[in-house]
Amino acid sequence: LVIPRCIAFGEMSSSFDDNATGAFEVDPWSLVDDIDGDVHYKVLGVTTKASVDEIKTAYRKMARTHHPDKGGSAETFHSVQQAFRVLSDPDARKVYDRWASELQYRYVRGIAPRMEGGEDLLLDEFEAIGLSCDPTCQLVITCETCGRPSNWDCYVCGMRQCDFCGRKQHWKGTHGLHWPMRNMPGMMSRKLAEKELEKKRIDDAKKLALADPNYRSEPELEVLRAFKEAAREVDAMPRDRRVRHYDHRIGKFYLWTQTQTHVYVALHVPTGYQDRNVGVECDGTRLTVQAERSPKSIDRVLSNAISRETPISSFQSDDNRFTCIILQKQEMGKAWKTLFHGDSDGMRSLEPPYRLIENADDVIFELDVPFWIDAEDVDVRITDRHLTVRVRNEYDVRREYWRNKEMEDAEARGGASYPGPVDPTDCAWSLDEEQDANGDPIKVVMVHLAKPARTAKETTFEGSKRNDNLHQRRKDGQGIGVRYFIEDEDDFDLEDTLNALTFFESGSAYVRRKPYEREKCGEDDPGWVTDLSSLSKRASTI
Repeated sequence: LVIPRCIAFGEMSSSFDDNATGAFEVDPWSLVDDIDGDVHYKVLGVTTKASVDEIKTAYRKMARTHHPDKGGSAETFHSVQQAFRVLSDPDARKVYDRWASELQYRYVRGIAPRMEGGEDLLLDEFEAIGLSCDPTCQLVITCETCGRPSNWDCYVCGMRQCDFCGRKQHWKGTHGLHWPMRNMPGMMSRKLAEKELEKKRIDDAKKLALADPNYRSEPELEVLRAFKEAAREVDAMPRDRRVRHYDHRIGKFYLWTQTQTHVYVALHVPTGYQDRNVGVECDGTRLTVQAERSPKSIDRVLSNAISRETPISSFQSDDNRFTCIILQKQEMGKAWKTLFHGDSDGMRSLEPPYRLIENADDVIFELDVPFWIDAEDVDVRITDRHLTVRVRNEYDVRREYWRNKEMEDAEARGGASYPGPVDPTDCAWSLDEEQDANGDPIKVVMVHLAKPARTAKETTFEGSKRNDNLHQRRKDGQGIGVRYFIEDEDDFDLEDTLNALTFFESGSAYVRRKPYEREKCGEDDPGWVTDLSSLSKRASTI
């Protein structure tokens, strides 16, 4: 039976003397015969790395020598048999060797040196925190393995342990080699309570943050930082160029549409806060929108004249993140092709001048032109990034294809290892004769944009499903699917606001099919509608 040692610091050195008396006269480790864990190897006369054949040969030799019938000792022969039973069994030998490896860390008085400094370290800690301690009368229970002060006991065998020795296996009495186990009543309850408390703290922090009208989620903060970075680059341009330059990093925050009398501009202000006013200014030719202490959201020259007799109207949401501007046209009934100077035709317009028909393997671009247009009047350029269609004296359309993260990463690496959204070598265009809705003759510029061949990953692992714009996850969380041209994308639900305003004024609105309505893929946009039920639920509510 191993008795936990309870000694005084002043008696520490004498208590570990081999000649000490009293409670330590009987050393529990002196009862261990195989103190080094190699007795079985020594009995057979082999090394600890001996093979099975060497062990068998050594056993036969020792058995013939020490067999009682040959005049040997029965006790020695029994030791030989016991050694062979352990070492000839691979599992038993593995346990025996593992046990031997643990023995080197054990303190056994008179055989292995005791670790020094345990009591001194503890006294130093007492002195550091200002406690008075008399070492001649201070009692401490020491670790049964190394002699350092013990602060817990093993739940399996009851051996007193310190934190250092608690990191390795030990044995005691009838309990074989095992890892230390601590009995900590209420530990699981405390852990669960701490977990629930932490969850409640996080939930309360989220509720408090959401109650703040100026709260921004992490995706919103990323949008805000990207806008500020782009605004700084644009502000660095010369003024004459800046007010006539379209940058999609800033242009994606607004959309516009028109009726016979008015132009409506819906704007998401990424720097808008409830305590910051959003200023809207227009001198008749230049439109400026800017939140306080923030970069300008819009600072462009209008492409057409507005009425100077009627003031512009604007209103904002309560949190100043959305602004709507109403401009009255100077020439009633005139259709604006662009909102600002320098823009491509239909840029950021709710009603683009073209139609798109998207399929699994290609995209068809259609642009109606007058019947007198000839092929030499049309200039179509198709690259792996842009589509440009110019019709003499009629249209100048330039659009950029959507791009996913894999394409952007491949471009950043400077290679073409990942295919783009279009294979220019397989694209074509034509000028066809058609009739409009009234039966009048027109011509249609038709551009066939071929998607690249499916990658091995798309064919093998994704069931031949393309990694195209129809299967891209939206950043706004609306579902799956983005528009083919990035200039047509609406990340801030501005289309519904414009539809509500134009329907309220004229009783009609131009409705575009949402890109995430996958079941309607391939259908044309609804176009101009006069029935309120044809609007989206959000637009109808507005």
